[in-house]
Amino acid sequence: MYAGGARVVPAGGLAAPEPPKKPGVIMNASRGSWNDPQLDALADGLRIAHARVAKLSPLVRPQMTRHLLVITDLAKRDAALALRRLESFLSDLDGDENVP
Repeated sequence: MYAGGARVVPAGGLAAPEPPKKPGVIMNASRGSWNDPQLDALADGLRIAHARVAKLSPLVRPQMTRHLLVITDLAKRDAALALRRLESFLSDLDGDENVP
């Protein structure tokens, strides 16, 4: 438990140990109920896509960023469809010789 940013030990005994943290990782998905291969693939694909879009020229980057935002928003409602659209988006990037 935390109070004011400091860890508080319950009066009845020791606090539960915290799970190990990886540097640069915002949340720890080590709990079994969070393991979803489809969501993991979607998250990995979005990381790759955002990194590739960041390398684009300033003329096309805003449009591609909007496409990624639409895919990210879709993922909240339909992860399978978002993953298919992301794969299509990445294949379009792969097919464009102007994309690094």
